[in-house]
Amino acid sequence: IVACFWYGAQTAAASGAIVALLIRSQWFADFNANTHFLGHSGLEVICFVVIWALQLLIIQKGMETVRRFQDWAGPAVWVMMLLLAIYLCVKSGTFAFTSDIPMDVLLEKTRDAGVPGTPGSWTSLF
Repeated sequence: IVACFWYGAQTAAASGAIVALLIRSQWFADFNANTHFLGHSGLEVICFVVIWALQLLIIQKGMETVRRFQDWAGPAVWVMMLLLAIYLCVKSGTFAFTSDIPMDVLLEKTRDAGVPGTPGSWTSLF
């Protein structure tokens, strides 16, 4: 049951990331806005099915194939995270563990995310 859930969660997250990347193109954004299937955009459904099929192909070949894929994908994820962190530091112009965001702006932006208390405090955990 856990494996089935994890397979679905990974497929949904990966396809959502692909959709977010694709809709930066105007053609895909228009397709995403104007095509619907089963209560989702056509682009979301297509990306979900493609990612689902790719994962199924990897799993279908056996656990050794999953391990080989994991040996390649694991380091690739870390490299991409490092590149993204460097890019964000360069884009922001600084590298700091603190934020100068005014508290009222922070509270306004996190209210819709379901954070009940002040972000970064113990009250946000409950």
